[in-house]
Parts: sequence; structure tokens; C-alpha cells
Amino acid sequence: MPPDRPLRLCDLTEAEITALGNGCGPKGFRAMVPDFVWTHSCDRHDALYWIGGGPIARLRADLVLLMLMAADVFAELPLVRWPGGLLLSWVYFVAVRRGGFCAFHYGRARRRADLDRHLAFLAEIDRG
Repeated sequence: MPPDRPLRLCDLTEAEITALGNGCGPKGFRAMVPDFVWTHSCDRHDALYWIGGGPIARLRADLVLLMLMAADVFAELPLVRWPGGLLLSWVYFVAVRRGGFCAFHYGRARRRADLDRHLAFLAEIDRG
């Protein structure tokens, strides 16, 4: 991957996605927004929000969240819980569309060097 190319989700390792994510809900308020079966989906959404870009990139990130959550419902929940799980997925999607603008990185999509600096910063905080 060229170092000046904007990051994509597929460029990130699972460890990097986990480091950028915090599950469902805004940082500091996770107890108010349960993850249910969506921790990995929400972490990927958080990574896409961290990468950032313009309004289309944010819409794409939110649609990816909705699709991943729906896939988790089908994979993780029994058939009788699918309608409720899909409805709750839609509620989460609407919530991020309405309130996620303050968490999204608007501007130039971040590159690999930006990620490396951010992960080094997080590691320094953990040490210290």
C-alpha cells in the first residue's frame, strides 16, 4: 500500500481495529449503549469514523455498520429474535446518522503514517 493513500478498512489488522474502536456507543458512555452481538461491527464503524473523509465517507461508514449489524443478527441470534435484532440495528443506524457527526473525522482521510502515530500515542498512554 502506498504510504500516501488513504486508509481503507481492509488495510487494518484486527488489533488496529480493536485499538481504534470502543464497541457501540460514544466513548465514556458505553454502559448506556449495549453492544449485544455487535462489538466487532461497532469497532469497524469506529475505525471508519477515525479514518474519516467527507460526508459520503461518513454515510458509507454508517451503511457498513448497518450491514454488519444485520449480518451479526443472522449469524448470532436465533430465528425468533431476528425481527427484534434487525429493528434494533436500524435504531442504532438512525442514532449514528443523527448524532455521529461530532465523532466523525471530517477532512483528509487519514493515512498509514497517521495511524502509526495514533497507535504510538495510545501505547504511550497505556504505559503511563
